[in-house]
Amino acid sequence: MLSAIASACLTPSDVPVVRQRLTIGIGAVSGNTAGLITAKEVGLFEARGLDVEFADFARSTSCVTAMISGQVAMCAGVGGVPLIHAVLAGAELRGVAALVDTMPYSVVADPAITAVSQLRGKRIGITTFGSSSDFAARALLAGAGLQPDDVTILTIGPQRVRFAALEAGRIDATLVTPPITGLARARGLRILIDLPNLGLDYPHSLVVVTTGMSQDHPETIREVLAAIVEGVRYFKTHRDEGMRILARYLEVEDPGMTAEAYGFLSGIISETLHVSASGMQTVLDGLATTNPAARKADPEDFLERRFLREPQAGGLHEDHAGRTPPDPFGVARIRKKAGEAARATPPAR
Repeated sequence: MLSAIASACLTPSDVPVVRQRLTIGIGAVSGNTAGLITAKEVGLFEARGLDVEFADFARSTSCVTAMISGQVAMCAGVGGVPLIHAVLAGAELRGVAALVDTMPYSVVADPAITAVSQLRGKRIGITTFGSSSDFAARALLAGAGLQPDDVTILTIGPQRVRFAALEAGRIDATLVTPPITGLARARGLRILIDLPNLGLDYPHSLVVVTTGMSQDHPETIREVLAAIVEGVRYFKTHRDEGMRILARYLEVEDPGMTAEAYGFLSGIISETLHVSASGMQTVLDGLATTNPAARKADPEDFLERRFLREPQAGGLHEDHAGRTPPDPFGVARIRKKAGEAARATPPAR
């Protein structure tokens, strides 16, 4: 009775806020997840009644495995390649948003290498087979008229580890993003090509959920995505705070490198989170060369966009009946530009 009277006397500000606890796995903490980590840092999840924790798995495949086993509610920073591989293998997963929808890598090499075509016979470091860095490396090779057998592809790990291997001479080239790109320039390594400049449509960093999560907790997914959209906007409009968050999560001490990373990421992280069907189709076309199941698959088999409140015109539900013939890895565009860009790029100073 007393508790009932006490409750009746509480003002709205006195009532304890009960938030939904949620663990979001991250394929690898990087600048690609800037909107996500900003949403947590500035309280945007809490404002939507969510108590969010992050679990860093360093690799997309590990995060996806943890999600399937129920360790995390959803995964952020998952590449389109691991998602497609998992679904084709029977996993009930869907990509619900895109954090980055282009290839964000720069190809860094030994200064003696002046063109992508000169990678023949060389060692290229990637995260792991089936990762986005693996796909991007194969796309780059195909664009230069090379086959995977023309080089040695080595699984090294995250980009900091790959960069260390390049500096130590254990590999001849790898793919990196800022702030490592700035460090590569400072160390005198050669930037062969900046893939974002090619304008490829590519699902590099996705938010992925299980179909069970999408069926049972659709509103939770909507609130998470809405908070990320707000996080992206905050990140892009609050430069000093955005740089502070980047420096903390990416463990960067050099202000110049942080500024370079901020400028780069502000240009590539998506403000709408909408996933492109054409980007997923590019991945399927590339995988179809070795996986017959990818040849028969439709991009919509891997995506679910109903959680985004303001769907873009076109996008996922565009008509593919008249689309251009498959272009595995986006080879046509890379082939058109890669050689020229590589030859025109002087060694970093």
